[in-house]
Amino acid sequence: MFPLFLLRWTKSIPIFIVLICSAFFSLYSQAQNADTYNADVLVKYHDFALKLIRVTPGFTPPVASRALGYIGLGSYESIVQGIPTYQTADGVLLGLGPNAITDPVGTDYHYPTVANNALVYLVDSLFANMSTANRTALYNLRDSLNTVYQSQTTPTKYSNSVTWGGAIGVDVFNYSKTDGGHKGYTTNFPASYTPPTGLGLWEPTPVAFQPIPLQPYWGNNRPFVAADNTTEVPTALPVPFSDVVGSPFYNYAKQVYDVGNALTTEQNNIALYWADGGGTVTPPGHSVSMLTQQIVANNNNLTFATLAYAKLDMAMTDAFINCWKTKYTYNLLRPVTYIQDYINPTWLPSIATPPFPEFTSGHSTQSGAFAAVMESLYGPAYSFTDNTNGTNFGGSRSFANFDAAAAEAAVSRLYGGIHYEFSNDKGVDVGNNIGNNINELFATQLRTSATADVSLQMAISQSQANVGGQVVVSVYLVNDGMTALDNVQIQVNLADSLQFVSATPELGTYNTSTGIWTIPHIDAGVAVVELQLLATIIGDGIPTSTAEVIAMTGTDADSTPNNQNVAEDDQATICMSVPVVMCNINVTLDAPAGYTEYQWYKSTDNGLTYQPYATTQSVTITEVGYYTVGVNGAILGSCGDQLCCPLIVEQNCCPAPKCVTIGFVKH
Repeated sequence: MFPLFLLRWTKSIPIFIVLICSAFFSLYSQAQNADTYNADVLVKYHDFALKLIRVTPGFTPPVASRALGYIGLGSYESIVQGIPTYQTADGVLLGLGPNAITDPVGTDYHYPTVANNALVYLVDSLFANMSTANRTALYNLRDSLNTVYQSQTTPTKYSNSVTWGGAIGVDVFNYSKTDGGHKGYTTNFPASYTPPTGLGLWEPTPVAFQPIPLQPYWGNNRPFVAADNTTEVPTALPVPFSDVVGSPFYNYAKQVYDVGNALTTEQNNIALYWADGGGTVTPPGHSVSMLTQQIVANNNNLTFATLAYAKLDMAMTDAFINCWKTKYTYNLLRPVTYIQDYINPTWLPSIATPPFPEFTSGHSTQSGAFAAVMESLYGPAYSFTDNTNGTNFGGSRSFANFDAAAAEAAVSRLYGGIHYEFSNDKGVDVGNNIGNNINELFATQLRTSATADVSLQMAISQSQANVGGQVVVSVYLVNDGMTALDNVQIQVNLADSLQFVSATPELGTYNTSTGIWTIPHIDAGVAVVELQLLATIIGDGIPTSTAEVIAMTGTDADSTPNNQNVAEDDQATICMSVPVVMCNINVTLDAPAGYTEYQWYKSTDNGLTYQPYATTQSVTITEVGYYTVGVNGAILGSCGDQLCCPLIVEQNCCPAPKCVTIGFVKH
């Protein structure tokens, strides 16, 4: 089912590596559907947009979120013709059409070319105040991609794609001009606005004391989904304002004060890591950066990237509209104001308080939306590492799932001293609702047919353990489609070196003899059910477990049960590292044949950093360390054309049963 490495010494250990991407796409480079292309064009334009957000005047978080939303929509409209299970958003989104998006003429398009020429117009227009140097760089990006794409298709298809892409860019930008936020980078602090005054209301905050708060009218902008601007606005503050010592509100403020006065190094790093202030990609850009890292690491194709960017980008837009509507509904004062008025007149937070009202937290709201969207894309058990800030603020940060990342982003505002805890908590909750509204939009209104969409995810309780230990292998079944499914059967294959102990299915039954998990019924709309398998580790190497949907009553949108096609999302794998312990280390590792480039890496610091080790198909290992390999230019740390778990080699020349600690007593 999966290509594997064989390790040769006194025994063999299979190491699984999913090598589907480059080979799979090369076989079908002439097909019409978007899933035959890589995601390069969307990755490059999103990266360029984040660069512009950093350096272009006026791109505050709300303004940045809006630009990203329309870039996501432009990506979707330029490629959706090549995604058979989805349709245009024309006539579906709030205020869009019908007949607002230019219809394609025929189906003969090169979708990366369409996207390239749509997005260059959109980025050029949405960032109209970018520098001359950046505009030149933008046009150079377009031209370099067009040169590549022109060589990949026929003259007629290329010309049609350029023309249609340009038309889509114009259409989406015209739609954007009617939402209330057009040229928002010029209206961040409108002189026409007078902040309300009164007990408990927002006041200008130190150290800048900006008299007019940021984008006070932003909550009136048109969202993509109507519910995101209406039904999800909180109906009341979680606790009423009070200046009485010991009141709930006072205690929340005192919590900010106490935490700020006793920050650990880790808490301070978290506050700084998620600050995302001026000169950075901003909070919505940080979320998009995390998505891009996963798309690149997983070698996701153009279809996946189109849906992923569109969902997340649009969720960011709606999250900031909702949050800003809430902020200027309640106009609540910031912690620094309360603390200086009622607790300590000289206190300052560890990061500067941004100039706008308190409730709800913008970063928390958009992080909640991020988590909901990302879980719909990668599943609830997906662990990842974020490298948005490089080595700054303590370096990259790793998370067990997307909810964990959202929770840390939210609590960072408490650590930074700029939000009460209730603003963070409520923000995440509202953001989750907004993200799920976007998920629902794509699952029910933008799909072309009423189908289910099943996907599998797997997780393991420990990424590294020794022989004799126990681990929990989790399998998650997600139905992100429009219809329910019945009689779903999932074949779960535990690694040979994992000995089954017990099973705990959240729904249905698990047959311990066959390894088949049977689920009688699973609802539509991002329904998730879990199976947990407890196992004992009985062998070393890289135990890799797999799961695949082998039968169901119903039709899946993008996969076929029991076809062993690793490119489909109804299959999943999970691995772990169990150290190989030897006395005289001599291990030969063979990577699969047939690839043009091999890169082996070695780590001598327990996997913290890796250095290039060899570039041959086979290597012989004679030293302790962590080892991994990638093929065809795989990015270190990815899990596509590379080992997902390292091989760990340790040395021990004293077998446990024969080693006895002897003590000497001197007389």
